[in-house]
Amino acid sequence: MNTGITKTILVMANSIKKGGRCVAGLEITPVDQYNLSRWIRPVDLSQDEGTIPIHRTIVAGRALRPLDRVKIRFKGPTNDPFHPEDYETDTSHDWQPDGTMTPDILASIPDDSGDLWGASSASSRRVVPQPNIKTLRLVKPKGSCYVAAYREDTPTGIKHRRLLHIEHHGLIHQFSIDDPIFGDRHNLSSMAVGDKTLRIDLDPSRTIVITSLTKPFKGYQYKIAATIFEL
Repeated sequence: MNTGITKTILVMANSIKKGGRCVAGLEITPVDQYNLSRWIRPVDLSQDEGTIPIHRTIVAGRALRPLDRVKIRFKGPTNDPFHPEDYETDTSHDWQPDGTMTPDILASIPDDSGDLWGASSASSRRVVPQPNIKTLRLVKPKGSCYVAAYREDTPTGIKHRRLLHIEHHGLIHQFSIDDPIFGDRHNLSSMAVGDKTLRIDLDPSRTIVITSLTKPFKGYQYKIAATIFEL
C-alpha cells in the first residue's frame, strides 16, 4: 500500500551541495496558505547525505529557483533529530510545477533568526550538533551585512572562502555561501584569487537570507547561506 503524501512547497533555496542540490522551502497547505512553522527539506536517501540530483530540480524544462512552487511526492519524514525538516522523496514520481510567487511575499514571512544558533558560534562557520533544533531559518538582517572573500591556507591546501557576515545582537555571524544565483550575480568565483580580502556590502533593509545547518560532519554542523535575496 502506498502511504506517501504529496506536498506543495514554496521553494526558498536550491543551493549547491556536492555536485547535486539542497532544496528547502515552506509547505503550502489548502487550509492555511502559508504554514510558516513547517519547513521542508526534500532528501533522496539513495544519495550521499541525501543530496537531490540536479536532474530532479529541473522542473518544466528549467532549474527550480527560489519562490517557485512545486508539488513533490514524499514517502514521509526521515525523523533525523539533527535535520528535523528532512522528508524522504518518492523518486518514482517527478516533481510538478505549481507556479511562482513574487518577491513581495517575503515581507509577510516572519524573521526567524532567533539567536542564530548561539553567540558562541558567531565567529565560526560551525556549531556543535544539538538534536531537535531548527536547521532552517529566514533571517532579515538588522545591522551590518556583507560578503567577504579571501584565500586561506589549510592543512589540505589553499581554500578560497566566500562568506556572508550578518550582524545580530552586536555579534557578526559567518555563513558559507552556497547560493549559485547570488554567486553568479556577484561573480564570486573570481573573488579572492589573490592574497587580498575583498568585500561586498549589502543593504540590510533589502536583504533576506535563508540560512541552514548541514548534517553533522566530524563533530560539527556547518552554517550555510543557502539563498541571499536582494530585493
